[in-house]
Amino acid sequence: MRPLLVYFVAAILIGAMPKTSHAGLEKPEAIDGSTYSIIPSVLNTVVTTNGQTDSYIRLFNGGLASARFDLTIVNPSTGATVGTPFSINVPSHASLQYRIGELFGALYANTTVSVGTAWIVYVKSSEASAGYQHVYYNDGTKFFENASSCTNLLNQSTLAASNTLVLTNLTSSLLVNGSNSYPTSVVIHNYSATAATYRLIGVNARTGQTLGTKDVTIQANQTFSAPFFNPANATTLANSLQNNFGWTPISSGSTFELWANLLIIDTSGATPQASATHSIGNNTLGGSFAMTSACALNAPISTALSATTTTTFDGAIAGANGQSGTFSITVPASGSTSAAPENMMTTKAAIEKPQATTNVTGTLRIGSTTITLTGTYNTVTRSLTVTGGGYTFTGGVIAGSTFSGTYTGPGGALGGFAGDKRSATVTSRGYCGTFSGHDNEGAISGTFNFVVSGSGAVSGSIASDDGSSARITGTASATLVSGYATGSETTAAFSGTWHRHVDGYELR
Repeated sequence: MRPLLVYFVAAILIGAMPKTSHAGLEKPEAIDGSTYSIIPSVLNTVVTTNGQTDSYIRLFNGGLASARFDLTIVNPSTGATVGTPFSINVPSHASLQYRIGELFGALYANTTVSVGTAWIVYVKSSEASAGYQHVYYNDGTKFFENASSCTNLLNQSTLAASNTLVLTNLTSSLLVNGSNSYPTSVVIHNYSATAATYRLIGVNARTGQTLGTKDVTIQANQTFSAPFFNPANATTLANSLQNNFGWTPISSGSTFELWANLLIIDTSGATPQASATHSIGNNTLGGSFAMTSACALNAPISTALSATTTTTFDGAIAGANGQSGTFSITVPASGSTSAAPENMMTTKAAIEKPQATTNVTGTLRIGSTTITLTGTYNTVTRSLTVTGGGYTFTGGVIAGSTFSGTYTGPGGALGGFAGDKRSATVTSRGYCGTFSGHDNEGAISGTFNFVVSGSGAVSGSIASDDGSSARITGTASATLVSGYATGSETTAAFSGTWHRHVDGYELR
């Protein structure tokens, strides 16, 4: 099957930094900081006998599209805005790093300030999975530390929005060599009472491009650990994630691909019952430093299904050999509201969490045949499993509005599915089709299906005849569908061309 869809070392990015500058332009207007996340004690070239210390701000976008981050720098002594408020666009799943001195430059705040001082940075974004990390680095001692101070942790938001754990800015092979070497170690612990298979998705932190995917099965209450890159032994997944993703970072001209992000999902579609951490070794000073914590810009979105009314998901399936169909799954009122997922970054005891299940019913329509489905929904893991007519659907509910996962069926049928929460006022519209063509592995063909919900949300699946499948997500307007899969929509059909990515398919 074809595939479907770290730490900080700024030394080689620092270059020549000014030792002196002029007082900056300050604007006395007060701003309402209640809509921002506040990054305190941001250091701009603080020089001591041991070298100079600077702050680095990393902006992470966990969404499916490019996201805008709005930033304002404030003088903590006067409360005045320094320079001009500015915006930075961050690609999907990228994590862009900026030295605070850069942010005073012409492309951003457009002002000059005194060095050796500390500032406050206000930052916000409308993206539900947006976050940041604040890191100190001293160029003399090579000391660095994670200075992030969070109201909400990034993984709380990414779990709520997409059932995904995230580790940001893992060091690539460009930072794991020579006398100043900074290797990243990744640790994933499965605290469930059953084994689970997690998909590790490597992402280029500079571009957001998917580098590759690898599945790892972790037994109950056991731990998987691996360096992101290990030059000594890079042949197996447990010895080097970078090599197993097939990534060779660019080091040319002004482009240095120093970091990768790691996305971690449960292949069943359920919320990962796992903790994920990473640390970075410092060969100059000896030892390792915990670098996991990153802050969310927004509180986690609600993930609970209604406790007082039923929820119905309408969706589509796409399987190998042209199999397609639609389904409806109804989850009754649970009588209680599930809390937002707790912080998956904290240490967990090696025990299973309490479970709560609700019986669900539904129908599957393949051609003229209607099949009755029954199953259960777990309000803790947000996993949903239904069976009927020889079919088994296993998936998870994302953000309380989307149900997606994989299925198996009679005669070895397999594929993917996705559906959205039914609107009370607007009827969902379903679209299906086939594709064929060639990629670098030869001829390829398959089936796609998606549903446009009453709210305009798009969800579905695409499956090639070799058995691989990918999920379609996005939004729809009157004439255009866009998102993880994009295409033109009419009142009767979905049409366009398709393009193969390492992380799946894109329809245009």
